[in-house]
Parts: sequence; C-alpha cells; structure tokens
Amino acid sequence: MADESFNDFFNFNHHDGNIDGYEIQNPTLPAPWTDALFNLSTRADIQRSSNESLLGTRSTIRNNALVDNEDQRTAIQHPEATEFSLSTPRLVSAGKLSAGGQLRYQKDAVHIKQVYAVATLPAYPRTDPEGVLYICPIGVLDKDFQKRPWSDMQYSTEQKFPAKSGTTALLNDAPCMRYTRKCTGIKACPHLHPEIRNHHHTHIQDSEGLWAKAAELNRVRDKYSFIVEAIAFAQAAVKHFEKGNPCPRTLTEDSLREQDDPDSMLVECCLGVGQREGDDYPDGKVRVWVGCPNSLLEPHAHFVEEVPVRFEKHFHLISNIVYGSPLTRFLGDEPELDKVINEIGEYCGTMDIMASRSPKCSVFHTDQDTKLIHLDCNVVYRWWVPHDQEKYPWLFLTVHGTHTHPPGPPKKQPESLVRRLVQVIRKVGEPQVSLGAFMKSNALQQFLREFHKKTLSDIHPYFSNDDAMRWILRQDQAVHFPMGSSRLAVRYEWELNHRDSPKRYIQHFHDDNTNLMIIMFYTEQIELLKRAQFGSIQIDMNFKHLADPNEFEIIIGIYDYAGRRAEVIARVITNSQSPDMYLFMYEHLFSCMKSAAGYELKLKHIHGEGIIGITVDQEWANFKAWGYYLSRHVDPQRRGWQYHHRRSVRFCQIHYERNIRKLLGEDCEKHDNSIHNILVRLPMAQTQEDYNEICERLINEGQLRAEVPGLVNWVKHQRISDIASGIAHCCSEIDKDDWDSMSAHTNVVESLHEMSYRASGRYRPAFIVIQDNAELDARHIQQGDIYKRFNIRHNQANTSVAVRWGRSMKKRVTRKAQRLERRATTHAANDVSRSSPVADASVSTQGVIGVPATPRTPTPRRTQSPAPRSGSLSRRRGRLQQIERNAVQNAYTEASRIEDEALARRERELSIRERELAIKEREAKLDQDQWNRQQERQYLDQGQPNFDLIGLYPDQPDMLGSFE
Repeated sequence: MADESFNDFFNFNHHDGNIDGYEIQNPTLPAPWTDALFNLSTRADIQRSSNESLLGTRSTIRNNALVDNEDQRTAIQHPEATEFSLSTPRLVSAGKLSAGGQLRYQKDAVHIKQVYAVATLPAYPRTDPEGVLYICPIGVLDKDFQKRPWSDMQYSTEQKFPAKSGTTALLNDAPCMRYTRKCTGIKACPHLHPEIRNHHHTHIQDSEGLWAKAAELNRVRDKYSFIVEAIAFAQAAVKHFEKGNPCPRTLTEDSLREQDDPDSMLVECCLGVGQREGDDYPDGKVRVWVGCPNSLLEPHAHFVEEVPVRFEKHFHLISNIVYGSPLTRFLGDEPELDKVINEIGEYCGTMDIMASRSPKCSVFHTDQDTKLIHLDCNVVYRWWVPHDQEKYPWLFLTVHGTHTHPPGPPKKQPESLVRRLVQVIRKVGEPQVSLGAFMKSNALQQFLREFHKKTLSDIHPYFSNDDAMRWILRQDQAVHFPMGSSRLAVRYEWELNHRDSPKRYIQHFHDDNTNLMIIMFYTEQIELLKRAQFGSIQIDMNFKHLADPNEFEIIIGIYDYAGRRAEVIARVITNSQSPDMYLFMYEHLFSCMKSAAGYELKLKHIHGEGIIGITVDQEWANFKAWGYYLSRHVDPQRRGWQYHHRRSVRFCQIHYERNIRKLLGEDCEKHDNSIHNILVRLPMAQTQEDYNEICERLINEGQLRAEVPGLVNWVKHQRISDIASGIAHCCSEIDKDDWDSMSAHTNVVESLHEMSYRASGRYRPAFIVIQDNAELDARHIQQGDIYKRFNIRHNQANTSVAVRWGRSMKKRVTRKAQRLERRATTHAANDVSRSSPVADASVSTQGVIGVPATPRTPTPRRTQSPAPRSGSLSRRRGRLQQIERNAVQNAYTEASRIEDEALARRERELSIRERELAIKEREAKLDQDQWNRQQERQYLDQGQPNFDLIGLYPDQPDMLGSFE
C-alpha cells in the first residue's frame, strides 16, 4: 500500500468540524481532562516523544489547551496526535482494600506507559506490553457507542470479563463502567506467507505495506491458466457429488438385490470418468464426462457433467483428481503444472477477520486442505465510561500486550458509522429503495459532504462491499417497514393512521385477497368540488405509476376555471378493469364523499341541477358502470343505464383521434378529402342520419377493406348507438349548450398523471405511491388556499384562456411540421402513391367520398418574422421561432418536391404506356395487312378475280358467296 493511501485510511473515521455539538478543530480541553493530565504530571515527568517538555503547571495546560502552536493544533484533530510518555508506569485503576486502616491495591492493578489524547478512538489502537492509555471526549460519541465502545475497532475481540462498575485513578476514583475484552486474532490460510504470518506488531504503522503484499500474492495465484481451470473443474465436480446426494435415488448393494430385474446393469452410485464415442458429435471427437456411471443408462436421473473440450490436454489429470489422487502426486510429472506452481509460488496472502463466514481460502492451491486456521492473540483492552458524564466527559481506553498476528483487513463493520448511515436511509423513507437509488439520493450526498468525501468507500473501506450495503438497507427496511410496500403495508397504514383519523387521506380500503380497492382524497378536495367552476368531471386510468402490472391508478379530476388549474378530486387504486369494479368504485367513492364532506351527487338531467356528466375514453366498463350507478343509486325512477349514458357521458376526442392514427398510421394523408379527415370530422355530423350514412359508405367500400385492415370493424364499432352518443352530439341526448360546456378531452387528468409521475416516478410500490400522492395533493390544497388568500399563483405562467388557445395552436403547428418532416425523411426513396394507402384508394373512392386522384399540396404563406425584443430571453425566443418557421418551410418544400417528383414519375409512366399502346396498334395493323395479302394470294392462285372494292375480313367469310 502506498504511503498516501495507507495514511488516508487511518483517518477514515476522523471528523472535522462540529460533530454532535463538539468542536474539534479548535479544542479547548475542559478541566477534568487537564486535571487528569496534571495528576499524571505531578506523579512523573511527562515528556513528549521528542523529549521536549510539554506540560509544566496546571495553568499552562488550561491556557494553552495543548495547542500552543500550529503543529499541535493540527495534531489534536487526529486520533493519535498528542502523545505523552511516562518515565515509569503509572496506576490507572485498581480496587482498594482496607487493611488495618491502610490502603493497598489489588494484584490486577492497571498501569500505563504512554498516553494519547484523541478526538475519536482509532480503528487500530496502539498497544504496548507496559500499557497505552487513550483519552477521548465523550461528547463526540453516541449513547450506543458508549455501551459498546469496541464496536468501531477493526481488531476482533471477545469478552474477557463481564462488564462491571469500577473506578479510575485518573478521575480521583470516580465511579465508571468498566469493560474488559481480549483480542481474538484473525483467520488465515495455512499457506499464508511466513513473513506475513509471523508479523507481530504494536502499531498499525509497523504493518505498512503488509496488506499490499498479501493482495499481490493473491493476484499472482489468481492468474488464469487452462490447467488451473481444469483442476478447479474437477475439484468442483468432486465437491458437488460429496456435498449431498446429486442422484435422485442412491443405489446400494442391498437395493440392487431387491430389484425385480435380475439383468439390470445399474451399479452403486459413485463418481467416475467415462468416454463417449465421437460418432455422436459432428466433429467426431471423443467426449469425456464426469459423473455417476448409471447416467449412461438413465441420463436424466443421475449426476453427469461433460468435460469442456478445451480441457482435453488435461483429461488424465481430471480423471486422477476425480478418483482421489492429490495434486502433489503430479508435481514433477506435469511440466505445465510445475510452471504454474513456480510462477505463483507456494504461499498466498489470505487473511480475514474472525467474523467472516468464509471457511476456506479462495485462491488456488495444490493442497486441497485450505481451511482457514485461527491465529490467536492475548492483547487486552479495557474501557472506562464515567457514570457522571457532565462532570467527567471523557472516555478512557487502555491496551496491554503485543499482537502476535498480522493486522486483519478493515472488513469489520464500523457500528457508529452504520448507525449514522441508517439515519440517512430513514431520510430516504422508501421500503424498497435499491442500492443504486440510495447511492444517488440527496440525503447520502449531504452525508458525504459532512465528511468532505465523494463516496462512502472514502469514509470507510467496509462500505465498498455492495453485499454489506444491501444488508444494511434490508435490515433497516425490515425494522421500519415491517409490512414492506405491498397491500399488507397499505392495510397496516390504513389501520394505524387513517381509519379513525378525521384528517385521513385513505378514505376506504377493501382487500379480500382477490379484489383491491383503495379510495384516497382529502375533505378539502371535495369542498373544492362543491364550489369549483368546471364543465365535466374527467376520469382516466393510468398503467405506469404502480410497479405491480395488475394494479392500476384512476384519477378523478376537473379543471377549475376560477383557479385556472387542474385539480385532483380523488384517486383510486384497484386491480381490476371490469364493470363490477367501476360500479363498486362509484358506490363507495360517492358514499365516502357524502360521509366525509357532505357532498351528494346531483345530475342536471335527473335533478335539474348539478353536474352535466363525465368525460372518459371509450372504456365500455367505465361508462356502463356509470350508467348502472345512476340508475340504481341516483335516479329515483330507476331508468336504464343507456338512458343515463346518453345524457351524461362524452368521450375524449383526443383518444378518438389517437385511435384513428393507430388505425391509419402516423404518416397517413391528412388533406381535406382523406380518410383521416373524414373520420376526424365524423363527430361533427349535423344529424344522426348523416353520421350513419358516412359510416355505411366506409363500411361498404370494398377497396378500403383491402387497403386498411381493421377499418370496417372500427367504423362498425363507432356506429353503435351507445358509442356514437358519446362521440357526436347529433347522436346524444345532451343539450347542445351542455354538450359544448362539457370537456371534449381528458387532458386534465392526463396532466395530473404526469404530475404524479414527476412526484414519485413510474412503476413504484403502492405504499410509496400513496405516500407521494398524499404529499402532492396536500401541496395542491395549500397552493390553492394561498392563491385564494393572497392571490399568489402556484407558477409564473400565464394561464388565461387566450394564452392557452395560443399554446394549443402553436403545438398543433409544431406537430404538423414534425409530421411533414418525418414523412419527407421516411418517403424520400419510395413512391408516395405506394406508401400512402389513401392515395392508392383515391381513384376507386372518388365517386363515393370525393377523394381526388392527386391531393393538393398546401402552400405556406410567407410571413415577415417580427424583430425580437431586447434581452437575451427575447433573442433566444426569436431564434427559436425563426428555427421553427424554417423547419416548417423546409418541411413544406421537401413535401412539395417529393410530390412533384411523384407526379413527374407518373407522367413518364403514362407516356411509356402510350408508346406501348401505339406500338401494339401498329403491330396489329401490320398483322392485318399480312393476313390480307395472304388471302389475296390464295384467291389468285385459285383463278378467281380480285375485287378491290370488296374487303376480305376474317369475321365476314360469307360475303364472297353472294357474288358467285
């Protein structure tokens, strides 16, 4: 290990700045510490390592606070910065016995030789046979650490004596809690390098470079080679067979005797090596397998593994390993194995802490006995924690002995850092947060800034282990989210915090292990529904918010014209899309609204007042359940569901047009008489007869049935009366003014879906979604209240009607330009007539729907671009507008060019066809002339006269008979 990285590691648990109210950078030692050091100084001469006098009198200690120069100020910030050496070992603690009025100490009195004043206890404390004392302020240590002060130490320890109350002479025999533990050493491979294994140390700095050497030894042994992999394959097969019973039925001699078939060839299950002939394989080579011999007769019932072909040079070595021969037998006989052994050497550097669960060495050894052994140690640690910490705010640690083993790697969990990390995990507050998401969280970044580090590995090497980090996450989630984040967690939250709360967010929870229904809203949202100005209630379901693919979220929302913003009225989480689910939802939703806020649903076509209806997409389960709910629970006359459906439901025009684009394609023709525009204008039909007539024309057109698959069935579906009543006003029973006042789309709830995605993300657990939705809805309520009281809007955007119309027009123009540009790019190399089904069908449909053979190309108007206003924002907006205009112009120009080329190509094809017809006519005339000459020559040969005035035609042979 390099000097820099080695020294950086020993400062991983040091803190700079104010931690838990204790200032470290400029410490002033309180009286108990200075008193303790002064008591030591009066008993012996205290000198620094450099033999320079540091402590003189009590006032010198207090005034200078051990930081009378910059070097000492820097040193005090690190655990082992301030060191004192005692000329003779001095007493730290011992029980006192009274004998004849005189005091004498017990035999187990604790003495120390060196003293270290530290800000926090080090991970690898110094030790000495004559004793080392560490003095640390308790103010920087949490209560849990005071009960387990050895938890951050990287040496493995075990209890030597039970914890008990005692005293320490450093605090004038003040009562303390005393902990005594013993170092338990490390685990190591039997083949650990002797220089590392016999390394005894009293300070970690003495072991600098030891870990780097051990890592280098293991890296050399892990060097890849075919023979090492072949040996590993054989050892794995042996271990797999010996570990358990890989064969479903183990055959023994007794079981073989009991078999009914005396000619059975099965033998006792064992591990062996066999060969299969090369005729069974394309390359003709012999294949070697390792497994039970019975696998030849029953390959699916017994263990067998084919040896990879690349190990063919080492088949004999694999065979001997399988049959129990040690690798040491082949040393000297296998040149390649000898070469590998000479390269990697005999020793490795595998060391591990005592808490590790690894039973064997993980690197390659010729000796299969690689079980880790225990290297014991006799170093003793003692901690004193005063009972009266206000009077004596210091913790003392003494270490005696010499470590008779190399220092173990820093793999032990630092419990104090883990406790602080758990607090960071709680700030994230998610029951299923992944390791990657936690590493990117803002809470963790703030935690790292406190240590002036970039990653957790910079704070402590333990955190570089991803499995250890996942274990910490799972442990905290199991404690603070015992129910997880599924339905059980939601039920637990409902029972604990919402069922009886007057300000609950979850209003209803139903879960019978099959059907799930969670209804959520605040009473303030229902109060807003009472006083808001809106056209219709919009209802829509999303499929991307919840992680479970069988769970869905429904949002019921409105657009409040007074508040000029989209508002959530209620949210519902369910796991079904059936009419029964929607009916159940409407029944319990309006029941909860009435019980929580006194809201009673009233419809204009039933009560003469109230809401007009709802706007939904064409989900039959939804609007059918709505009609059933009104028929059963709202209408006193109990009229049928179709009656209410045709008087209170309007379908979303955006969903309708989106379905048309899916049917015809995104790049279909959109001129005046195109199929697309005819379908888009279908809801504008003036009468129901016109609506049905247009549908009949489209259905009966045979050419369209072939060119646009699915068009006929889709049009038939739109012609159904219950569907047509929600699409076109001419088919509905809703008054014209009420129809126009209802929302023509569900963009409001679509925007509310996007807000939910931004608040909590997509595909999240139900419990997290409910928590995030509660926070989002509460914030909306608060923003609305502030707007009502102080006229402060939730954003700076202008949401007036004119501005919103302008944005809509701009979006429409932009989408049109993008569509034209996409068409120009896609169809640049293809014929427009072939790639557009509407253009091909135009000739056959011209007499039916008036589609011209060649659609007109709209010519864009040239407009003078306005000069941008002053300011960077205005200039940027002007440039964007100019870019947009250029894009539109280029798209139009490119489209015109492509269509001109198509027209020219069609003209060339027509001219070619005309020339072909002229050639065919000329050929026919020549054939006719030739045939006439042949007939004339025939008659002349027969001596008959030639009548020039009579034509000889093949279709009139009887004309000659009249002249004979």
